[in-house]
Formats: sequence, structure tokens, C-alpha cells
Amino acid sequence: MGNCRGFALLALSLAAGIVWAQEFRATLTGRVVDPSDAPIVGASVTVKNEGTNVAYPAKTDSRGNYTVTFLPPGEYSVTASSPGFRTAMRSGLPLSVAQAAPHDFKLEIGPVTQEV
Repeated sequence: MGNCRGFALLALSLAAGIVWAQEFRATLTGRVVDPSDAPIVGASVTVKNEGTNVAYPAKTDSRGNYTVTFLPPGEYSVTASSPGFRTAMRSGLPLSVAQAAPHDFKLEIGPVTQEV
């Protein structure tokens, strides 16, 4: 019986370590809307680590929401675009360990080639 308890404690310790090890990455969520606050479905969102230049792409859902997970801590730029709207970009967004950060966009009507 002593071996069973020891094994159970070891298994719990290992499981807790695995769960903790997965918590170091950040998540960025947000919503992309048009000037009337209607959701933009299928908008492209790119989250780019400014230190490594690694990009993480996403698309908005039927409510205009996007989620980008497993982002290493660092400073990021975020770009949102959709045909018929001006591309919007924000840079210098710091993300820290296990942070869940919201970042919304309101896209203006106009050519895709223009950035806001």
C-alpha cells in the first residue's frame, strides 16, 4: 500500500509540472468590426513577434472574434485586414508569461493597400 501512495504522489507531481510548464505562453484575443460595429467575418489577423519575426496567422469567426494561442512572451505587432477595408496595424504590444490579452480592431472602409 505504501508503494501505491508513493506512486500516486509521483504521478500527481509530474502532472502538476506538465500543466505548469504549459502556462508560460500568452494568448491574444480580440474582435474585428466595421465602422458600424458589425463583425467582419473571415478577416485576416497576423500577430508577429517583433524580436524573432515569427508570424502567427488567424481568421475571424462569424462574430468577428479571433484567438491566437501559444505566443512566447515578447513584444508583438498585430495586423488586421479584410477586402474592402484599410489594413490596421498596431506595434509594441508586450505580452508576458501566461497573459491573456484582448486587442480589438475597427477597420475603416477603403483600399486594402492603405494602413491606419
